[in-house]
Amino acid sequence: MENANAISIPLVDILSEYLGKRVVMNNNNKYIDFETLKEIPSADIRAAETLTIQKEKELSIPKSITARQARLALLQIGKLADVAAAISNLESPIKEQVEIEWEYATDIYRSNGFIDALGSALGLNKDALDDLFILGKTYE
Repeated sequence: MENANAISIPLVDILSEYLGKRVVMNNNNKYIDFETLKEIPSADIRAAETLTIQKEKELSIPKSITARQARLALLQIGKLADVAAAISNLESPIKEQVEIEWEYATDIYRSNGFIDALGSALGLNKDALDDLFILGKTYE
């Protein structure tokens, strides 16, 4: 799935943050410690690459999508038909709160607690919900 919100963070920035020191790239495309001019070990580079992927995904997740976008994304992953049953299986007062949000909200915020409750009832973990918001944002 194409993510129009994709963010790209330079690895040199993540390396500097990860190591707590200024890292630069030399003329040979090697990452080096700016103060000591020593090359950064490959294990640190791999760790920073993993961290970069995680941070870029986190920054790419929309803070909100419209109710229409949420429904289209749920339809796309085959979960839209399961929403009513998932809501009805929740316990009070969460059930009533989620019903109101689902029926009347115009914007769906990723940070809203009802998203996690509904997602869990639909069998969607945090990563799947993040992916759902990214997918939802593609429906402009």
